[in-house]
Amino acid sequence: MNPAEEIDKYKNTIINIAVVIVGLIIALNIYQGGLGRIKSMEAKISEEENKNRELEKISQLESKKNSYKELFSKQEANSVMADISKIAKAANVSVVSVKPLAKESSADYSKDIFEITVNASSYDNLAEFINAIESYNNVYIVEGLKISIQEGIAKKGLAANLLISSVTITNQ
Repeated sequence: MNPAEEIDKYKNTIINIAVVIVGLIIALNIYQGGLGRIKSMEAKISEEENKNRELEKISQLESKKNSYKELFSKQEANSVMADISKIAKAANVSVVSVKPLAKESSADYSKDIFEITVNASSYDNLAEFINAIESYNNVYIVEGLKISIQEGIAKKGLAANLLISSVTITNQ
């Protein structure tokens, strides 16, 4: 047989093989393009999940910030004095005097300072009083403490002068 007859005999087979090869090449290109889009989408999904996690963290921080704002809410001097009297009564300490002192202000907070004089029958009562002040619902800070022993005819005990600050947020 001559080459032309050989080609005629296998012409359909050659065309089928060529069509299959072209089809495989096209399918491979479509697959690779789809695979690229899938990887791109996976990267976008991962990025969006990271953004969502960060937004959730921000939301939690906003919640904490709002709770701290409530904790540092503005208080009147009468309210502070009432709180201190209530704490002193619970600790078996008598308040001799409450004297408002300076007020420190900044852009974010203000601090009212009070000089408190108390009498206590023991160190334990005084320590309980100070601990109760610093762990109270409202923010009070004991900034100074001077203790002296009282010795008199009728009473023995401790006299203490405390500097107590009440802190409030001003930038809300």
